[in-house]
Amino acid sequence: MKIKMLNITANNKLFAYTLAEIVTVLIVVAVIISVTIGVTKAKLDNVISYTYYSAYSALRAVISQILTDYDSSNSMYTDLSYVPESFLLKKIPCFVLSYLNLNPSYAFTESGEPMPCSEPDSEERSIQYCQGKEFDNTPGVCSWKQIVPWPPSCPEGEQWNNSATGCRCAQIPKTLPRKGENFCKVFTNYANTIGGSQCSGSVVYPGTTNFTDKTPDLILRNGIRIYNLRQNPERILVLQNNTDAGFYMDSSGNEMKLSESGYTLYVDIDGQNGPSELWQDVYPFYITMSGKVIPGYDKSTNPDGSGADSIKHLQVSVQNEIISEGKRKMEWLSKSVSFVQGACQSGYVGSLTPYCTGYPVSEKCQLSGANCMLKQIKPVKFF
Repeated sequence: MKIKMLNITANNKLFAYTLAEIVTVLIVVAVIISVTIGVTKAKLDNVISYTYYSAYSALRAVISQILTDYDSSNSMYTDLSYVPESFLLKKIPCFVLSYLNLNPSYAFTESGEPMPCSEPDSEERSIQYCQGKEFDNTPGVCSWKQIVPWPPSCPEGEQWNNSATGCRCAQIPKTLPRKGENFCKVFTNYANTIGGSQCSGSVVYPGTTNFTDKTPDLILRNGIRIYNLRQNPERILVLQNNTDAGFYMDSSGNEMKLSESGYTLYVDIDGQNGPSELWQDVYPFYITMSGKVIPGYDKSTNPDGSGADSIKHLQVSVQNEIISEGKRKMEWLSKSVSFVQGACQSGYVGSLTPYCTGYPVSEKCQLSGANCMLKQIKPVKFF
């Protein structure tokens, strides 16, 4: 077998890339990849921001309309959810002991000086109070008096306030529907939803993180899924000590503050897309009975921010309106900050709530005549 030798002459040369040329090509490829990754990440952040804002805006629009159309003669609004007695005994005492110091523990003399008096201990007081007795604070008197009839009848549009701060008739405030089933039905009337099963979704228990096997109560036309909409209102722990906005009485005669109680909804902002995992595409929203929509967050689970404490999800600004010498002036206190920072700074959420821990209210918003406003920022859509 003959082997043909390759004859390389001056006119027949072999060519190859130099090392410098190969390095140049690799650098160009790396630059292209890094730019592409940056654009893709920015696009994904914008998708999250836009869909989260859409969910927040949809909730606000519906809740605002529900509250605007409140009708004290409409049972859909005023029917109360039944609270089992065992639940009351364990979680909501008949007479909240923390309020006992607000009930008089002494009477007054005619000169206005306090007069110590002997009265039942806290437990006995709570029982007597809930049976229809109140402490008589008439000057010189130190005793319990029986309220007959019990509960007292009130004029139309008012309700009896059986609490340590009450024992009086008070105007019935505007609230969201006070029964979960009714709230879901009324919500459906104002929302643009997809047909099918409505208000019959899964119960979401505390600690739930995966929603792939959960059935939503409602699916909006844009694909957003809402869970836990038909559960009865409860006290929202992170909103305890929130700014007082009135109260209503539950079915057991307990005072429910409008700013501290309400519904906890879970919203899947991208519908069927995504993993349906809490803090990834499912986020909690607190809906107070006074009609405020407050996004949730959790520092322990997401120290870098997700939901209300993330500017990637929702940005807000705080504006203070000042009227001086008849002139109106607008002052920006914050721009493009997270919802929790802006909400607490402006006083939209009370500074004494666990929600606002680490986020103090602005000193300017505490001044007399201050009018601090929270303004959400709509993200620019570029996907």
